[in-house]
Amino acid sequence: VNDDIDGEPVGRFGGSAASGAGGGGLEHGGVDDDEDRSGPSFGELCSEESRMPMIIGCGLMLLQQWSGNNAVIFFCSSIFKTAGLENTDEASLYVMATQVIATGLSVYLMDKAGRRLL
Repeated sequence: VNDDIDGEPVGRFGGSAASGAGGGGLEHGGVDDDEDRSGPSFGELCSEESRMPMIIGCGLMLLQQWSGNNAVIFFCSSIFKTAGLENTDEASLYVMATQVIATGLSVYLMDKAGRRLL
């Protein structure tokens, strides 16, 4: 607990330590009630209607990791040097620029076509 300019102890979130309200606007001594939370629960995530989208999403993440894309990006200078290119930094720049452009294009397509269609 730090001291404020007035000599009063200051709590972790900027409010008075004695008051318990830490400047964050939380009531009940700075503790958030579970009843105030809203949103999906873990049970809804594992429900029958969410199961297939969850399997597809996790499967795509696994395939992306197994594809070795990150390794290619990390070692692209070494790969280009082994392939006999003289300016490996420029070739690496082209690879990374292509990745940025493809990401931007996919964001644009997702925005235009919608998530349901894609």
